[in-house]
Amino acid sequence: ELEAKLKAELEAWLSERAAAVSTRFDRRMGAWEAESAQAAERLAACEAATSALTARLGRHETFKSEFDDRFGALDASFQAAAERFSRHRSIQAPEHSDARARR
Repeated sequence: ELEAKLKAELEAWLSERAAAVSTRFDRRMGAWEAESAQAAERLAACEAATSALTARLGRHETFKSEFDDRFGALDASFQAAAERFSRHRSIQAPEHSDARARR
């Protein structure tokens, strides 16, 4: 009879402890699930931001490439103009020196 009573008390205590552990586990699991959902939302936001930045970078690289092309063309144009000016001056230079020599 004492053994049966102790056994019943032990089973009740074990059942109570198991219920408490189960409740704590359920709470922790719920918290982990909530944190996981928040982390997934933050990850999605980061992925969206990364995508937007990648798009901006692509536009920037396109602009830079166009700028480099235009600047290269402008530079080539200035170089050609400088060469023409240099040739023009070298052609006219002997005349100026002859006129100075006559004076």
